[in-house]
Amino acid sequence: MKSCGSSNNKKRGNNFTTEEEVFKYKNVIENKKTNNVSTSDKNEAWNKILIGFNSNNLHPRTLDQIKSKYDNLKTKARKWVADKKIDLKGTGGGPGANVVSDPVITILRSKI
Repeated sequence: MKSCGSSNNKKRGNNFTTEEEVFKYKNVIENKKTNNVSTSDKNEAWNKILIGFNSNNLHPRTLDQIKSKYDNLKTKARKWVADKKIDLKGTGGGPGANVVSDPVITILRSKI
C-alpha cells in the first residue's frame, strides 16, 4: 500500500490569480467554426494568452493548464446560470438563496 506522501504523487500547481482568469480573446477562442483560418486564429489567440500570462507571472503555465482553467471557468459559469434559474423558479417558501456573482463568471456567462 502506498503512503500519502510518496514521491509518485502529482505536485499541485499554484493557484491562478484574478488577472490570469480574464480573457480578452474570448470571441476568437469561442468561435464555433473549424476551418483552417479560424483554427489558426484560435491557436494564435491561445499562444498570445500563454505569452501574456507567462510574461506577468512568477509561476509559468503550460497551454494545457490555461485551456483547462478556461474550461473549468466556463463550467462554473454554466452552473451559476443553472442555479440562478432554479432559484427563480422557487415557490417562495422562505428567504431566497443569495447567489453571489463572480466577476469572471459575469464575463463568461455572456456566451452561455
